[in-house]
Amino acid sequence: MIGAGTVARIGAVVVNDAVAGYTTYTDLTEETAMRRTLVRFDWQLSPRVARVRKRMSRAEAILWNELKGRKLLGCKFERHCPIDRYVVDFYCERLAVAIEVDAMMQDDPHALRYDHERNVRLRLCGVVVLCFNDDEVIYNLDGVLAKIRQSIRYLPAR
Repeated sequence: MIGAGTVARIGAVVVNDAVAGYTTYTDLTEETAMRRTLVRFDWQLSPRVARVRKRMSRAEAILWNELKGRKLLGCKFERHCPIDRYVVDFYCERLAVAIEVDAMMQDDPHALRYDHERNVRLRLCGVVVLCFNDDEVIYNLDGVLAKIRQSIRYLPAR
């Protein structure tokens, strides 16, 4: 489950994955280890974050309007937040939840592979990833917000 180059002693002191670039301190189980992961900020993403923030899609703007200002269950979401080597659309640090809004690219195998790898890697960092497509956000915003509420309602705070 943990990447190559791993030194793992679950139930002891530390899980260290030099390849992925993160360290997890644990005392119980592998599941607990994943929750306590320290997410490393990649400073090389700063210029990319600035570019992405200037170009929000219509669906992202609609969802951001509902997430900003702690409107959703009092959770503070950040917009275009860098986590590991990715920039997620919205992120709540307290709950370790990332929300991704993507255009439907079912015909593009590269985009599907990228999304899958991103989601797996973020989950390894202890982040819960919720994915929605643009049309879902634009035409069924209430349903999207209900799914987000349902998903985050019982998550433990970090």
